[in-house]
Amino acid sequence: MNIDANTDLYHRDLGKILSRSGLKDVLGFKHGIDRPSTFIRGTVAIDFSFATDSVLSAVQAGGMLSFNHGIQSDH
Repeated sequence: MNIDANTDLYHRDLGKILSRSGLKDVLGFKHGIDRPSTFIRGTVAIDFSFATDSVLSAVQAGGMLSFNHGIQSDH
């Protein structure tokens, strides 16, 4: 599931969704907690891709482009 959450992973409501669903942050899982911001004027990640454990076990690589690389966007 991809989400433009407009909040970080520690927000109460997002935490409830993840806890109940068992979904995990794909990039965080592959690359650790120290994620770059996903909003050009922000300091934390607020956009995410989440997956189940079975999908995570199949992920071989993942990453993200820097701001405005490929397309013009503030996310």
